[in-house]
Amino acid sequence: MKLAAVTMVYNEPDYIGPWCRHFGKEVGPENCYVIDHGSDDGTTDDLGEVKVLRIPRSPYDVAEQARLVSDLCNDLLRRSYDVVIHSDVDELLVADPRYHRGLRDCARAMTQPVLHSIGLDLWHLDKIEPPIDTNQPISLQRSWAWFNSALCKPVMIREPVSWSPGFHSVDHPMVLDHLYMFHLRYFDVARGLRRLEKTRAMPWATTEAGGHQRQPDQQWLDLVHGVGALHRATEDLDPRRDPLASYLRQTLESQKGREQETFKLDLGIHGRVLFTIPPRFKGRF
Repeated sequence: MKLAAVTMVYNEPDYIGPWCRHFGKEVGPENCYVIDHGSDDGTTDDLGEVKVLRIPRSPYDVAEQARLVSDLCNDLLRRSYDVVIHSDVDELLVADPRYHRGLRDCARAMTQPVLHSIGLDLWHLDKIEPPIDTNQPISLQRSWAWFNSALCKPVMIREPVSWSPGFHSVDHPMVLDHLYMFHLRYFDVARGLRRLEKTRAMPWATTEAGGHQRQPDQQWLDLVHGVGALHRATEDLDPRRDPLASYLRQTLESQKGREQETFKLDLGIHGRVLFTIPPRFKGRF
């Protein structure tokens, strides 16, 4: 079972290290591919065995990014790998150790062409949690997560696909198998604001794309603190039990009637609680 992991970056000093360490451990650093879209801060200059593919900087075009990444992942499948994983550089995939020993075991269990993630935003409760140290396991420093249907993405493929912009959809129905995405956009307030400053300033190909990445600081902080004030649930992150089961049912049911749309699910289904991260995930990322 040969696995590859692919991401695309531009000046991501806070995220490239955790991504490379995590996926390097899971699939081998020599099977990790980083598309560098014109970074000039040195963060991709010394990634060891990780393969860096450099392309010139241009205005950020989410549709073109999806085409480029789809072409690379499909080519890797045809030439060298049984399964290819794609995630954004701030998205870490973790197989539930109750069911899979790791991503390779999860990929081996695939019965469909595409496997989707159970999407969770990792949350920084900045009133009680210290700033993150990205040189240490992130799961030992953060304890809470928020369900987000937009992160229930098609992340493992064993047949060629064409991802939609933002990598939210492909032409296959959603299949889940105890694979979790932990999204780091909100895992540290200071780092999140720093990244928001970058994405506001960089050129975009269209004004319609990525509005959430160009919002004012205060709007972003209002979301951080609003979600941080939600009820903190102690229920296990079990997709068969509520409340997670109900959020996943809503997400799966939202595919009906969207078969011909660009986004084949409702991207706006969010949890009404914060989930505690169970001990079995601690130290896994």
